[in-house]
Amino acid sequence: MKKFFYLLSAWIVLSGPLAYGEAPWGALADFDQPLLPNQQPVQLGERYLLPQILRGEPVRIFIDAAGASEKQQESYQTMIADNYNEWFTKTARLIEQSKREQEFADILALLKKGVAVEFVSELYTADVVIMIRPFSEVRRWCGLSASGCYRRVQMARNVHEIWLPKDQFLLKVFSRGKVSTSRIGLHEIGHSLGLSDQYEQAIDSTSHPRYASARSGKAIMNEANKITCDDADGLINLIDLVRGTARGGEEGWKSLCPKSEDYYVRGQSMLRGNYVIYTPDKEIFHLDTYEKGKKVSTQSFSLADQHQFVPLLAVRETVLQRDPLGRAVLAKGESGETMYYSYRFESSIRLAVKDGRALWAEVNYFAWPQGKKMTGKIYYFKKDGILTTAGLAFSKRKNGYCYYVETPTPNRNTLEMSFDIDKRGVVTNEFLESTFAANSRAQQPKGISAQASPSDRRAEAIAQEVGQQMQINRREKIKQQLIVWFNQQISPPKK
Repeated sequence: MKKFFYLLSAWIVLSGPLAYGEAPWGALADFDQPLLPNQQPVQLGERYLLPQILRGEPVRIFIDAAGASEKQQESYQTMIADNYNEWFTKTARLIEQSKREQEFADILALLKKGVAVEFVSELYTADVVIMIRPFSEVRRWCGLSASGCYRRVQMARNVHEIWLPKDQFLLKVFSRGKVSTSRIGLHEIGHSLGLSDQYEQAIDSTSHPRYASARSGKAIMNEANKITCDDADGLINLIDLVRGTARGGEEGWKSLCPKSEDYYVRGQSMLRGNYVIYTPDKEIFHLDTYEKGKKVSTQSFSLADQHQFVPLLAVRETVLQRDPLGRAVLAKGESGETMYYSYRFESSIRLAVKDGRALWAEVNYFAWPQGKKMTGKIYYFKKDGILTTAGLAFSKRKNGYCYYVETPTPNRNTLEMSFDIDKRGVVTNEFLESTFAANSRAQQPKGISAQASPSDRRAEAIAQEVGQQMQINRREKIKQQLIVWFNQQISPPKK
């Protein structure tokens, strides 16, 4: 399968390319999650530096700046120490500017104090390893769209590795200051504290499903050149999570951003709705319900069997509940289905449930193939007993691609296909594959036995031809359904 909606784990490089657009703050996805499905949950933030900073322990840093003079090395040390401290002292200044010192009195002195930083000469003693290299080398290591990157290496303990570009005058000028050692360092250091990328191209799965805001403006974790109120919101929430503080009690506390409507309760935005939907295998969907930052229930729904191409269903619904941003969070379908909505930045999931079973799940997201924004949609459903995925993505130019995958099974013939559609509506780059059931003699295209009688050979040849033709017809029907679905998405009917 050539194209899929890829989900990235917290193990991969988290890069910071140049990007534009509004974005919220968010904790990294594994801030309180196990790395593997069977592992136990971890203490909040223990994989990151924040707990040791809050304990008053120094952050030990090893800088590898190849070819740097002693004076340059000292300059890099000053810059890195200033960056770590800026996260805390700038948050304190934003609290004071908002005249909310009393509300944050429990952490204000801690924030003003900043971070104790020690520079070490032995790599194995460091908490953070910072590699400072020419911009071209950083891009080779971090990716062609990245100007710096962060990763966590887990050995006997967590070691945080950060790659930063050397300052280059022309690069700083043409990027308006966004590609500099200091600016990229400030961003990547945010990752070491537990904050996720927030620029628009970032894959949403790197952000935690609950510990993130629903809407805000620019931030250093996005494309700003300095720490903003959005970043400060994030740092305060992470500190509260690590310390177990329920700031503001059941009502929570208002964002430091003057224009924001966001309130946070136990590190969770009240604008994000009551539900989180997730699935380990695309066949069983879990629904967590939250009230004021507390999980009050978890339900699980297995997919019910369908006998139709689900994406083409016209589902009318009545919205029963909306969030403060006007988005639906709970609705009722005309056939009695209950629709639950779960939101993350730039993506959402809608789950249709009836009689204790999940009918289907719809994922809406944005993809960035080769740096170009595309709108994507995926449906998960079970058709005639087979787990099925249908997806598409399209750009503003109305070109894109479709795919359809049936999970292989020993008892049924299954299909897998994908194809591109150009802006004229012409199908190109088709990929087709059939998996034939092991026990389906009539439909499986295998050789005809030479020892069989002439009549048996004719009958088997006819059965084989009929089976193959049926599979071709089914494949062509699904292809046409995908094309109809694609056209519906790029040119939706006017309401």
